[in-house]
Amino acid sequence: MSQSSHSDPSGDTDPSGDGVRLIGGEMPQQRDLPAAALGALEELVLAAVPSGARRVLLAGPRASVLAPALRDREVAALVRGLPDATSLADAGVIALCGGLDRLAADAGYDLVVVLDPPEVLLTPDSPGLSHTDMLGVAADALAADGALIALVANGIGLDTLSAVPAPRALADDRAWWVGTSGYDVRRPFHHELRSLLEDAGLHLWAGRSVLPSLASPVVTVDSQDEEGRTSAVETLAASVHRVEGADRAIDAIEAGAARDLAAGWLLVAGHVPSTVMLPAVTPSSDAGSGATVSSESTLVSRRLPLLRALRDGNLARTRVLLADLRGAYDDENACGVALVELGDQVAGAAGAHPFAPELDAQGVTRELRALAGLTPADGPEPATTSQGASIAASDSAQRVAELTAGLRDRSGQVQWLQRKVSEQERRIRALEHAIGTADGPLPRRVLLVMTAPTHRLVEAARSRVKRRPS
Repeated sequence: MSQSSHSDPSGDTDPSGDGVRLIGGEMPQQRDLPAAALGALEELVLAAVPSGARRVLLAGPRASVLAPALRDREVAALVRGLPDATSLADAGVIALCGGLDRLAADAGYDLVVVLDPPEVLLTPDSPGLSHTDMLGVAADALAADGALIALVANGIGLDTLSAVPAPRALADDRAWWVGTSGYDVRRPFHHELRSLLEDAGLHLWAGRSVLPSLASPVVTVDSQDEEGRTSAVETLAASVHRVEGADRAIDAIEAGAARDLAAGWLLVAGHVPSTVMLPAVTPSSDAGSGATVSSESTLVSRRLPLLRALRDGNLARTRVLLADLRGAYDDENACGVALVELGDQVAGAAGAHPFAPELDAQGVTRELRALAGLTPADGPEPATTSQGASIAASDSAQRVAELTAGLRDRSGQVQWLQRKVSEQERRIRALEHAIGTADGPLPRRVLLVMTAPTHRLVEAARSRVKRRPS
């Protein structure tokens, strides 16, 4: 269908002539387009796009990133920032600029994709929308048989629970929507998703959990599929020490809590009941790390136990696991390549291995080769970051002497502090005794006698004499 036959009756072309359609609520200086790729989210969204969807609306900055992958369809992108809309228009995308609340209700899109929360899809002059309202507005823009793909953040996701709230400056408060009428006071929970869709007039077609965070979506997984959970754990293991929260996501999957603790859920829904087939697990092509990750099953299936043994400093178990890894390869060179990848993953991560912390990836790999019983690799000695930190045997005695001297100095400092504490305790006890003595009944009576007027003393003496028996 042509664009004119389904044109949105909202807004006019931007007067600058850059092809951006202003629908209301546009923000002239706002920039929201993400710099990072969508990772596993992009692959799952593209897998969920119906084959017959011709007219597509990408609502929000994150969804707009998908425009190049949908060039064979009529794609419109909705963002609130004018600079973002201009960039999209320059790339050949039908760019709408404004708030989601200004979107025409009868647009008749075959597919609407929403990957941002309400506060990113709306502007400060928009009425506040809850997550249900946001889904309802997006659903109103669908054709009768259209599909909605929406990402809903979890109120108790792993990334949310582990995040440290950052102080907000009033002069640059990006959380302008907090406390504004209409917005939810928190993100939804998993058990609320179905009612969330029903209130928006939608039927759930399919859903996947997103881990470990929405900022770094390494995997999307069907937590009810056992093979999918195993594959997700193996994929996340390649991101441990590279992507924050990957280790906690593995624990959540193994504990059967992936749905409840997921960073969010990608939902596919529509006005009419239906189903859609999605892959059980969708890993990111780069696992969110930007590093080359092995897809060879020999290391993939053994990576997580090795990472945990190295993290725990269990050299005995590490030797056993490395021996198993070596036995799985036909030649030493292939095993060496796997150890290089493993060494690169753990090097530089605090507490990730029991070796000298100043070792670089090459040094860690050398230690792994030694534990695996492989011959030393050809090449220069691994670089270190501090002088005198070599682990060569010739320097070990000097290092032990230095550590012993340092321990002796610390012991002397501790003994001096203990003496000072004892002296302070004695002084405190002496002060307590002095205070108790000065505050007793006898000192009070003496003070009363010394400060009383003379005539009162005489009267007291006469009274005492009169009371004596004759």
